[in-house]
This record gives sequence, C-alpha cells and structure tokens, in this order.
Amino acid sequence: MLQGLSTGVRRFVASEALFGLGVGLFSLVLNLHLLFKGVSEEQIGQITSVSTLVAGIIAIPGGLLAGKLGRKKVLVAGISLMAAGYAMFAASTALWLFYAAQALQSIGFTLIITSETQLLFHYCHSKREETQAYSLLMAVFMLFSVFGTLLGGYLSRSAAEVSTGYELQLWLATLAIALLAIVRGRLLPAEKHDSDKREAAVEAPNTTTFFTKKEFRSRYLKSGLPSKQVWFLSGFVLLSGLMTSVTLPFLNVIVKFRLDWSDESVSMLLAANGLILFVGSLMVPSIVTRFGTSKAYLILFGVNILFALVLFAALPASMFALMLLLRGGMFTMLNNLIESHSMSMVAEPQRNLFAGIRSVLLLIGLDTFCSARITGCLS
Repeated sequence: MLQGLSTGVRRFVASEALFGLGVGLFSLVLNLHLLFKGVSEEQIGQITSVSTLVAGIIAIPGGLLAGKLGRKKVLVAGISLMAAGYAMFAASTALWLFYAAQALQSIGFTLIITSETQLLFHYCHSKREETQAYSLLMAVFMLFSVFGTLLGGYLSRSAAEVSTGYELQLWLATLAIALLAIVRGRLLPAEKHDSDKREAAVEAPNTTTFFTKKEFRSRYLKSGLPSKQVWFLSGFVLLSGLMTSVTLPFLNVIVKFRLDWSDESVSMLLAANGLILFVGSLMVPSIVTRFGTSKAYLILFGVNILFALVLFAALPASMFALMLLLRGGMFTMLNNLIESHSMSMVAEPQRNLFAGIRSVLLLIGLDTFCSARITGCLS
C-alpha cells in the first residue's frame, strides 16, 4: 500500500501509528478521568474550551513559525508539548493543574496541525500523491486509535480495582506520543527548500486558482496577507469543525451516560467506530477517481445530512450505535476530502499561513458547542 510513495511519506505514515495509539488511549479516558477526580461537568467543558483560546493566540504565529524554523522542527516540538500535557493530566490532582495540562497539550496540538499536513505534502512529488498520502495517514491514525481505545477499555477494569482512576491509560498515552516525537525527529527527512518546487506550486497545476502567478506574487507574497483563496477554503474548515463538534469530542460520554454502558462496552463501540473511519479514509481516493471531486463532495455532503437527521430522532440503543458508526464513516470521508484538497489547492508560499488560519477556525468550530454539549450529556 505504501509502495510507490516517497521515503518521507512512508516514514511519516508509518509513524502515525504511535499518534493514533496515544490519542486513542487519551480520548477514551480523559473526561472519565476528570470526573473520577471530582471535576464537575461544567468545569470539564471549561477545561476543554481552553483549546479555543490557545489556538486563537498561537495558531497563526505557529504557522508562520513553521516557515521560519522549518515545519519538521515545529512538528516535533508540538508532539513533545502534547506528550508533556498528557503527562500532567496523569500526574495532577488540582483543578488549576488540569487547566495548565489542557493549555500545554493544546499548544502542542495546535503546533502539530499547523505543520503536519504541509510537511507531509512537502515530501510528496505530485498532487495525486498528496491525496493518497493524506488518506493513508488518516487511515493509519484511525486504525491504531482503535487499538488504543480497546487497550484503554481493557485496562479500565484493573484501574478501577485499585481505585486510581485512569492514570495508567494516560501514562501509556504519554509514552506513545513521546516515542512519536523521537521517531519523527530522527527518521523524517530534512526539508528541502527547492525554489523550483515553490515556483511550480505558485502556478498550482491541476488545481483551481484564483490568480495568475504574477498577480499572486504581487498581491500576497510581498504583503504577507492571506489570499482570497485561503479565506474561501478556511470557511470550509470552519464548517467541518462545527460538524465535528456535534458528537466527536464527547462520543465516549454520550454513549456511556445516555445509554448507561460500561467502559468496556463503550470502548468496543469506539473501536468499531475507528474501524469504520479506517475504511472510510482508505476509500477517499477511489471515490474521487470514480465520481470526480465535485460529485464526490455533493454525494458525501448529502449522505452526511441524511445521517444527521436520522441521529436526531430517539432511537433504540442498538440502532443508535449502528447509525453512529455509519455516520462516522461517511463524515470521515467528507472531512478527509476537505482537508486534503484544501491544502493541495493552496500555493506553497501560503500554506503555512493557511495552516494557522485553518487551525484557529477549526478549533473555534470544534469548541463552539463543547461546554453546552458536555453539560447536556451529563446532566
């Protein structure tokens, strides 16, 4: 599956397994760990909303920093900060430390999303390889997040027996992310600043462009301002974040407290969801090849609207679980299509700036309903 891809892409995609494992462990147990430590539902919503503040402050500077220091350095720094935040969650008991841990891991995550996609695409040799690389990256992430989720659910029994909450899972998540920082720091190829590649990127062959190369250079490269194209594509990212925020951040809490399922049952459902997301990620290139980009967007938007309406109804537990899985797969396909094509359509000199703006809008969208939704789920 990785054959034919460049060396940098293969190493990048393979190392994503550690990221998926760590995030799978962490996302399953964080809210439950905070509840175990006596944090209220409203406080959990406030802690989660720290991400929006952090993103608003550092996302755009972080994207520009990636252009100054190099995307690889910023990516590794972000992964390291994320691991430190995970460790603080595991070791802390005071409420203010949980806020600090969220801020730390949010800084790390923001640096990751303002450098990861551009660096991955930097290693690619064509637009087609960019779509394949992004889809494979997300597929590996989803698959190994399943393993992390299953491991977290399995370990919940032993953690409960010794009354330590979910610290073991958090420490394992920390280890996985720390290893990821080491692996990517040592194995990813150094960035090549090829002027010819940048010139070709400005022309953006085989993509939709808003300006000619001369107009683009005179209007935006000299001023450093985001192009109309960047703002247009960032709007789709905001919509994607709003759609994701409806269920994904608190999927474990929704299932556990609305359906009154055990930790193991929740982990099994989330694991199944991860497998569906894995399959959906792998299908994106073939869907685009078969139907074309425009039709693929129309089909996936329509199907996602349909599943959202179905999930709005009061459903039996088994039917709710099935619809949730199907909706997750369809949404992943749509989200991957938006993410990969958005970055591909942006000219190379503006990708770091686009990544910063995208990060702000994405996290604003993700956190828009956070406090309200988690309070509603647990009340």
